[in-house]
Amino acid sequence: DVLLDYLMTAYPEVTVLIDSGALLVAKSNKQVATSWLQAAPENIKGVIFFDDNKLTALDRTLHCTPFALSPLRERLDQVVVYLDDNHTRGTDLRLPAKAQAFVTLGPHMPKEKLTQAIMRMRQFGKGQRVHLVAPPEVARKINVGEGCTITCKDVVEWSLRNTISMLEGSLQQWAAQGALYARAETATHMLHHHHLLHNNNNNDNNNNNNNNNNNNNND
Repeated sequence: DVLLDYLMTAYPEVTVLIDSGALLVAKSNKQVATSWLQAAPENIKGVIFFDDNKLTALDRTLHCTPFALSPLRERLDQVVVYLDDNHTRGTDLRLPAKAQAFVTLGPHMPKEKLTQAIMRMRQFGKGQRVHLVAPPEVARKINVGEGCTITCKDVVEWSLRNTISMLEGSLQQWAAQGALYARAETATHMLHHHHLLHNNNNNDNNNNNNNNNNNNNND
């Protein structure tokens, strides 16, 4: 509720909340949607959100309807939109040309995830705007110096650092898996080679026994 209160108090013009930082994960999507709608001004007629992985419209009577069947789908200039973390990529809504969004930042967010979240605003930079929102612990990680204002450039650089750290961790994991695979292959090869030697020795012993038997029979 703190985030929603801040949004409605400081940025009443924002009608899209893209929670890519998973700041509202403690609540269900319907709880967030209901809280936002009940506190929104009367000109807002509903809220669009994902309920059980289905795009849903919640109207002023708190009645839920599948988005495809709701009259609100033709009135996106009169609704607010909440996209939870799981739906901050791949969701495509025809939002108003002047729509503004909050995009939340979470710990260790890579650039690709940040970009995907921002691009839910399909006309970003062509009339649509985004406001980046970070909790204090994330803002400290962005670390631009005490008393300095965090800029979009700072956020992008921070997300790039996170991407590099993630890739380095993945490379180390791949290297460890590769070494383990190589050791397993070597052990398998050695066991196979030992098995062949054992079989060859048995064959040699059998041949020697057969020769001795043949010699005894001849005698």
